[in-house]
Amino acid sequence: MTLRMPFMLILSVLSSAAIAAGAGSTSVSKRASNVEASQEGFRFGECLARFNANATDELLRTEPGTADENAAYAELLPRDNHRCVQLTIGDAPGRAQLTVPIPLLRGYLAQTRYLSLYPDGPPSVVADSTGSEIGQQVLINRLARSEDRSAEMVRVFSDCVVFARPLDVDTLLRTDRSSAEERAVLGDLSDAFGPCVWEGQTLQFGQEMLRAALADALYRKAQGLTESGDTLTGGMR
Repeated sequence: MTLRMPFMLILSVLSSAAIAAGAGSTSVSKRASNVEASQEGFRFGECLARFNANATDELLRTEPGTADENAAYAELLPRDNHRCVQLTIGDAPGRAQLTVPIPLLRGYLAQTRYLSLYPDGPPSVVADSTGSEIGQQVLINRLARSEDRSAEMVRVFSDCVVFARPLDVDTLLRTDRSSAEERAVLGDLSDAFGPCVWEGQTLQFGQEMLRAALADALYRKAQGLTESGDTLTGGMR
């Protein structure tokens, strides 16, 4: 298969609708001012992962769009006046809604768990990783069994980048969000993006969403959750 380079990295502010968990985003409402900025969403995800490590790990083992993922979110997400809501948006008067898109929340959870498990540097499975390629049949098989094809395409891409440049992705997760250091690492990673996209495929990411996808992929690699033979990477063939 001949590869072209149709990948577009679009740095933009991502908007989201407040819809039910498992259908695209999760909404947490309490009495406070309206807050939807990514900083609050990140603090919320970080809080959930720190206070609910086991439930977070269970969620991150599930596949997007599945009943198992929905059940894991139902277990993890807070009900009523949860401490993570309190820590995130406080007690300002008035009605509030905190809206976090599911792919971003999953990335926030994955990054928090990865850095909690490996605070001093990457595990050997990441540090000693060698790259190869993703075969066309592997991609076809993953998409065929996926409950959410669009989400799986993103996961195939992010798995590919992580297997090709694991240490750079580890470095990315150790930068501050929206920092000059983050932008520099993403710039260094950009030459790995094109080989991880199939001919004719276009993926569009905000910077925040790209980081979230790579965090999810790196966490799964570190935990051995990527199936053997599914992401032998360094590019696609």
